[in-house]
Amino acid sequence: MEAQFSAKRFPVSAVNFLGKQNVPGPLVSTDYWGGYLIYRLYPRVRMVVDDRHDFYGEKFLKSYLKMVRIEPGWEDFLQEHQAYCVLVPKDSALANILIETPGWKSIYSDDVAVAFVLDPVAGLLAVLGEEDQRSGVGRLGGEGQVQEDERVGVEAQRGGDDVERDPGDHQHCLDHEEAGGAEGAGNGLGEAAEGLGVVVQADAPAVPGRGEVGTALH
Repeated sequence: MEAQFSAKRFPVSAVNFLGKQNVPGPLVSTDYWGGYLIYRLYPRVRMVVDDRHDFYGEKFLKSYLKMVRIEPGWEDFLQEHQAYCVLVPKDSALANILIETPGWKSIYSDDVAVAFVLDPVAGLLAVLGEEDQRSGVGRLGGEGQVQEDERVGVEAQRGGDDVERDPGDHQHCLDHEEAGGAEGAGNGLGEAAEGLGVVVQADAPAVPGRGEVGTALH
């Protein structure tokens, strides 16, 4: 006989959606939804936590509660367990902060639950954007290129007619600056990816814009 679960207490519709979309795990949710999620999605999707508290140990539960309560370091639990999907109650503190957190994207929402998946490209670009704002210079050119052009122009005026400048010198400077900027951007993406726990392949093409996946939490 199939068990019956109240759609007002459990994320029935959300789990139906995740199953149809084949959203993978690991999946993070509330401990009291964990047993239901195991019943519905195991073994295809691995759950990070359920209500068997004595099974996980004190350290694990403290980290879990820090995440649920949005205490400093709350995101550590998601990173440590490599959560791809997060399923949580719609009006929970975790749902509210994930909506505002770069690197997480809402893919489903109803009156009971909201589901997020990991969006690593968006997270990387957000980190790079913050660094650019602090430095005041775009990684891929922008202000730095304008300053270089102005410097070359001033030096040319100072030289006057005494020095015959090679037209290729200016282009060489520009090529060198562009190469340096591209290398800096690549290094920046790599460093940011390491900080977010995202593996970026060395031969992967450059990311043109913003960027599985979240953990399901109640």
